[in-house]
Amino acid sequence: MPAPIITSLTPNSGAVGATFRIFGSNFFIPSHPDQVPTVALGSGSATVLSYSASIIMAQVPPGATTGNVVVFAIGGSSNGVLFTVTGTGTPAISGIAPTSGPAGTVVTITGTNFGSSQNTSTVTFNGVAATVSSWSNTSIKVSVPATATTGNIVVTVGGTASNGVLFTVGSPSNGGTSQPLNLFLILGLNFLNAAIWTLDPTNFDDPLLGGFYFWKVEDVIAGRTPTINRVIISYRDLGVATFTLVITGTLDSGVVVNISQPVTVGTSAASGKIATAVVGISQSGQNLQVSIARSPGSGPLSITKLRLEGKVETTVY
Repeated sequence: MPAPIITSLTPNSGAVGATFRIFGSNFFIPSHPDQVPTVALGSGSATVLSYSASIIMAQVPPGATTGNVVVFAIGGSSNGVLFTVTGTGTPAISGIAPTSGPAGTVVTITGTNFGSSQNTSTVTFNGVAATVSSWSNTSIKVSVPATATTGNIVVTVGGTASNGVLFTVGSPSNGGTSQPLNLFLILGLNFLNAAIWTLDPTNFDDPLLGGFYFWKVEDVIAGRTPTINRVIISYRDLGVATFTLVITGTLDSGVVVNISQPVTVGTSAASGKIATAVVGISQSGQNLQVSIARSPGSGPLSITKLRLEGKVETTVY
């Protein structure tokens, strides 16, 4: 098979994301449709958007550098023709995690157009340069500098600065301040079979099969430490029913808990009226999960509302 030949590039320069045409011959042989041409640009590869035997449409990829364009096809490699990369594209930060922490905290920055390697690019915390541990075109890991102060994280690539995203430098003081935790979860289901219900209004399964809910304190109040002081259960009195209130998770102290609290509700002479039961609890942690399991053989149970009372700790820097 004849080797591919490049006769010209149009244009022969452009920034990251720009498209250009490669003109020549022997780029593609119709009798070999599985032999797709590829294009090298400098030390990397350009993105091939379309191709024929005589024209290839390509795009300058992130991290590209000035160098020869070379086409590789079934007949081998072509001659090289210079393409000048005029810019890397504007870097953009889409998110950071975490968004706060003391000096030394490892922060992951996600976004676009960072370039495939760091080279001369930088990351700054409110103007202070950070030490980079890993770098790719869409993700960077850095450590918060010792002298950093609260302000924007900015990624600068090829002299072009990204948007800034706020990072709070510091450590929580005195455990933060408290405010009331007062959550209502409306269930309103008649459970005729023994089942476990987790508590999440956004994740509901078929109530005819028992009804599943799932709820985590940390998902409701992200970034705050909640304390559950008591649980108030409203139910329809359909007769004596026994269930177990279960709290599992990890406390702030690091202790793993699995607390089971049996609860009996209703009367032998069922009235069908709404009644309440109060369970006193004192647990604090970021990863607490609450569930209710009706005891096997227990009477029918209809929970109309479950309310958790307590407080949350707000982080103060």
